[in-house]
Amino acid sequence: MGDSEADTLRDSLESAWDLTGALVKTESATVQNPVKFFAHSLVKHTEAKRAVIVRKLTPIATTQNHTEFREETNVYEITCRYTVDAMNETAFDLSVQRVEDMCNEVERIVKTVYEPQSGTGGFFTTNLSWRNDDEIAKQTQVLVRTLTLTNKKLVSSSDEVFQGFDGVLQYDTSASEGENKPAGDYTYTSVYRVRTTGGFNVIKEPVHGNSKIPKRFTGSFSGLFECDLYAKKSDINGTTDEDLTKLGDLRSNGELNEVVFLKTAKNTESPVLTLTESIKVQIIDFTRLYDDHGLVEFRLIGDIVEQSTFTVA
Repeated sequence: MGDSEADTLRDSLESAWDLTGALVKTESATVQNPVKFFAHSLVKHTEAKRAVIVRKLTPIATTQNHTEFREETNVYEITCRYTVDAMNETAFDLSVQRVEDMCNEVERIVKTVYEPQSGTGGFFTTNLSWRNDDEIAKQTQVLVRTLTLTNKKLVSSSDEVFQGFDGVLQYDTSASEGENKPAGDYTYTSVYRVRTTGGFNVIKEPVHGNSKIPKRFTGSFSGLFECDLYAKKSDINGTTDEDLTKLGDLRSNGELNEVVFLKTAKNTESPVLTLTESIKVQIIDFTRLYDDHGLVEFRLIGDIVEQSTFTVA
């Protein structure tokens, strides 16, 4: 894709730019020097007193290949330039505030284009790092702040393979069994790991004179559900069964709620296909982890009470 990706990001910044006053993007009778937007390191951007310049440092992508997937890294530099209006302390302080406003606006827009938490942009991780490149030793002082944006993702060798990124875990109201179910399905948006196992137990009985090779009989089904997520107020502040603190509640008959979760995963085909696993579970353990060096984490563990069903659509 090359430099067209820098053009695309530049267009996104210009289109979503929402600053007003001296930092507006459109020239008018009151604003002679609006913010201009450029891609690549072009000489012409130095003529603009207020500018946002986008460069893609990896023309295509930096790639590390594995057997079944590759790690792909895309790196951009986004530079905010603001020429100080006058050579005095008041003008300099005002210019510093304005270039910082430009930086905040750039970061706001970038997060709408590349945001792992919402699945926007298709990257598993993004890293934003600012540096100060001010040119204040010259006769004309220019405040220059540069954002290095690093995006990383895993790309399967086949676009049919489903990926964990951008999947969701949902409480299925209609299929769950409980006495205080919510009116509609509920999505847990802070889940970062789900593990499900299940199968039929095998009963082995030795038979006399059979060289210690046992006969095998199929026993009952058993399965395990494990889910790790970060604590979020809306997940624990409800009054109905989808509340994390109520998933393992007892019903009036003394039995545990039977909860049905829908876990999804997407592939990268065109059109994209979604794998959905329907998991019926009784929650038997609810663990909370309070760590001084991390976010508060919750872990749900449950018995899967019947075989999961799968759909691809």
